[in-house]
Amino acid sequence: MIYDIRTQANAEKTLEEISGVTVEEWQKYIETNSNETDENIIVANMKCNYSLSEISVYLTHLTTAMNIDNIKKYGLLDLREAYRNRNTDLRRFLDSKGITIDLDRALLSFKDRIFNIDFKKQSQKDRYNQTNKFLVARRFDYDKEVCGFLSLDNYSGNEDYHIRPEILKDLDALLKTNLSREWAANSKPKEILFCVNADEILLDSSNKDPIVQLILEAYNKAFSNFIICSEILIKKDCKITGDRILEINDFDITKYKK
Repeated sequence: MIYDIRTQANAEKTLEEISGVTVEEWQKYIETNSNETDENIIVANMKCNYSLSEISVYLTHLTTAMNIDNIKKYGLLDLREAYRNRNTDLRRFLDSKGITIDLDRALLSFKDRIFNIDFKKQSQKDRYNQTNKFLVARRFDYDKEVCGFLSLDNYSGNEDYHIRPEILKDLDALLKTNLSREWAANSKPKEILFCVNADEILLDSSNKDPIVQLILEAYNKAFSNFIICSEILIKKDCKITGDRILEINDFDITKYKK
């Protein structure tokens, strides 16, 4: 089945299919069980016959990469993959600024300076003070998953995904550069619709059954146009290749920001 809750109408259709219960029936359950939590109502009444591997989840990824052909060719890459690939916009941009990163040795070079960005070797002082070098090291260590949004409705824009790669903000602070400004001046944000199986995503389910969590997300979107965990991480061993990309469109934040 297709799990698509990008809009309220899509969420209603998805809710009915994944739960085995119509929207009208859900409304009756809500009215007659007003003292129960939404989760308890779902657990008591759902009739899901799908396994996670049978559910195809639609997610939207935001990017400011400029070369659309590269996105179609290489798919969606995590930070380390994007830097290792010499043909990506990020790698070419950093090369043009004289910034070299040896990921295997965890060394960053710029002009006459060399920084150790091995996250495990950051000093306690750097960790405690959240120094600029520590933040760059943490970004390369932690940014190992591709992410996507279940819905862009109510996207705040505070995440800055639509402005520039997050690593550029960290590099600006460390190197005293204007990489973010230069990148933003020459790029236009895109929203990329892609599809993964439900067993390939990381749900912040708080000990809930993943199926219950997916139903709860669709339920909240259908009835209140609100979802709990809009941003979803993809498991590290799951690659979003070009054939998984369904659409690439210009991103207009005014369509979503409330």
